Amino acid sequence: MVKSTFLVLIALLIFMLAVSAASSVNAQNLVYSVDHEWAQIFINQDGTIDLTYNISVAVTSGSMGGFYVGQPKSDFTPGLSVDQYGNNLQVVESSSGSDYRVDVTLNQRLTAGQSIWFQVTTNVAGMISNDTQNPGNYGMQFISQWISDLAISDIRVQIVLPPYVTTNDVETT
Repeated sequence: MVKSTFLVLIALLIFMLAVSAASSVNAQNLVYSVDHEWAQIFINQDGTIDLTYNISVAVTSGSMGGFYVGQPKSDFTPGLSVDQYGNNLQVVESSSGSDYRVDVTLNQRLTAGQSIWFQVTTNVAGMISNDTQNPGNYGMQFISQWISDLAISDIRVQIVLPPYVTTNDVETT
């Protein structure tokens, strides 16, 4: 009895290791590119921003079912996401430690040779603050999301000012 239980446990352990190895091989085989990442920042009167990313992803090898989109601060609310075909995509907060991000689940898995573009919007609090070096002014610091081991071909950032602010009121560093 002890011997058969031991053999069952060994077989179960081997099975679990095989499944784990297979899933990590699939993850390791994923090769993709981000062809463009365009950010639009809409500054709201309450000091929050609506941050919309338009991202184009192409898979060279493996398959991809979702994409993490970085956020500039921890205090954000996931919004809507839609792909180029008009499909609404699931967006969930999936931050880990100081890695602030949302996970956008694609409508269909992408495989080698396929690409898609999608938009995702979040609302980020605490982005506008008093400029202590220039009293009477407000400031914002924004760095577009990056992927540490992947170059992004085309990055653009557009800031949409509130209606009462003109470009003459803006200074950049």
